[in-house]
Amino acid sequence: MPRILGFDSQTVIQLIIQLFNTSLLSFLLYIILYKPVTKFLNNRTTRIENSIKKAQNSLTEAQKMKEFYEEKLEIITEERDKIIEDARIRANEIEAKIIEDAKKEAESIKEKAMNSIKMERENAVNDMKAQIIDISTLMAEKYISKNIDKDTQKKLLDEVISDVGDATWVN
Repeated sequence: MPRILGFDSQTVIQLIIQLFNTSLLSFLLYIILYKPVTKFLNNRTTRIENSIKKAQNSLTEAQKMKEFYEEKLEIITEERDKIIEDARIRANEIEAKIIEDAKKEAESIKEKAMNSIKMERENAVNDMKAQIIDISTLMAEKYISKNIDKDTQKKLLDEVISDVGDATWVN
């Protein structure tokens, strides 16, 4: 056989057999390995993409929930502030009412005390009047019982005053 490009026939046959074997091996590897590996990689890619989508969806949902709860928290904070303000207002109203009631009660006690003092004063004045009447009556009795002159009358008056001075006056 003539030589092609400087190869002998046996080398060409070996080259053809090696090419055939390489082609057959490549075809078998393509069927046995390439398709399953490609399918596996595609499936893995799809699973990863799905996981990423789920993670993004979860993140979006979490952000929505965060916003929702932040709004709720803001509402609760506003309600708390309103309740505290209402409690302060009520406390101030109660304080004002207590002070007003205390002032009224103090005024009432003061008025009762003034009335009591007035009544005691009137009683003291009435007692003094009664004692003066008693003294006057006693003096008149002594005056009438003795028909007396000015010196005797002065003595008698001094005597009555000293008797009255010894007596206890009621206040």
